[in-house]
Amino acid sequence: MSDQSGGPDWWQASDYKWYPPQPPAVDPPAAMPVTKAQAISGAESLQPPPGFGLVPGGSDVRPLRHDNGFVHFLRYLLIGIIMSLLISVFFLGLVWFAFALAQTGRRKRDVLMYFIPIWGIVVWVQTIWRYTAKDIYWSARADRPSNSLFLAA
Repeated sequence: MSDQSGGPDWWQASDYKWYPPQPPAVDPPAAMPVTKAQAISGAESLQPPPGFGLVPGGSDVRPLRHDNGFVHFLRYLLIGIIMSLLISVFFLGLVWFAFALAQTGRRKRDVLMYFIPIWGIVVWVQTIWRYTAKDIYWSARADRPSNSLFLAA
């Protein structure tokens, strides 16, 4: 800002002061050149320009962020361990549920009914309710003996 012009690109504002020229606007990153395969198929590239990564859920790009390899490895281990535990617990839960089915007069293969959306909930509630009962009050099948976890001896 000055009271006198500093050159041909300077401009005068309403306060009668002279200001230097504005810096040119920064252009966004150049688009990737179209490959021969893209030109033939008409598909967009999924490969971002070097130094850039794709924004999830779109085709926009953003500069890559530095990811410390050790911290990434720790995240990998943590997520892997959590997933393994959940799978193990789920499998053990299915085995225990099959045992509970057999104890309450159903077949062990009825555990597959657990995966039918509404019927699975009905079977689960009925089986767990019977499995935790202190007495057998339901109609027991002659070919499938019934028992419960807390049956009084």
